[in-house]
Amino acid sequence: DLVHLHFPDPMAHFASLAIPAHVPRVISWHAEITRQRFLRKLYAPWQSAALRKAAAIIVATPCHLKSSPSLASAGVAEKVNVIPYGFDLTRFSLPHPQAASIRQQHPGRLIFAVGRHVYYKGFSVLLTALRQLPPDVRLILGGCGPLSNELRAQAVALGVQQRVTFTGLIPPDLLPAYYQACDVFCLPSVNRAEAFGIVQVEAMAAGKPVVSSALGNGVDYVNQHGVTGLTPPPGDVAALASALGQLLDDASLRQKFGQQAQARVEQEFSLAAMAERTLMLYQRVLSGQPASGTDRG
Repeated sequence: DLVHLHFPDPMAHFASLAIPAHVPRVISWHAEITRQRFLRKLYAPWQSAALRKAAAIIVATPCHLKSSPSLASAGVAEKVNVIPYGFDLTRFSLPHPQAASIRQQHPGRLIFAVGRHVYYKGFSVLLTALRQLPPDVRLILGGCGPLSNELRAQAVALGVQQRVTFTGLIPPDLLPAYYQACDVFCLPSVNRAEAFGIVQVEAMAAGKPVVSSALGNGVDYVNQHGVTGLTPPPGDVAALASALGQLLDDASLRQKFGQQAQARVEQEFSLAAMAERTLMLYQRVLSGQPASGTDRG
């Protein structure tokens, strides 16, 4: 009755062409293709055509629409519906039995960051910023990827290897403990390939303030500067170190931002709210009603 696609994903798009054209398409728009420039140029006409033919388009934040050249060039603003990503937040907010032991293993003030070790995550910027922070500040860096060995070597070259713990992949059931153990969560991404930052929501659900890069997209919508955390410019080592230092030095500010962060995600990013809004959009599409722009259903 209806096909729901997630873009950009050329393979899923072309596979969907096997489905009759009269079946309505709903497209969730996640991010721009940023690094594969040749692929982006080759695929752009097909992508624009699919967006124009879609019955409705979903974005996770208003910033996804404002910051997307692809959506702008396709001229589909009247089809766009803002439905924030939803998550099961309770596992991050409920106290985890391992949080205290993780904290004991890392004395001092603690920063946590996690994600795939790839270029756009900006972990190299975070390691450089760590060198500008006092020696009692430690970093736990979770995840792995093609740049893991390079990041470890960088920590040694910077002389901060004793202050950084590389955990590798963190089991999902243990991840909440790391959020709860830290003082500040950091998402130092350096370009718009990072379009939302799910890890921010998880950290905020644990009641932690966030320092994330001001990318002018959904990342900024999730972590609001001066409300739930701080948003220095991407790739700016000094600004990142300053933002982290400001929060690490001020326990009352951390508590304030953390409480406001937890309240924000509970109101805006619950799984139930996303499901309800998405199902209501399906019903409108199937009944032939227009998908009015930026409507939340």
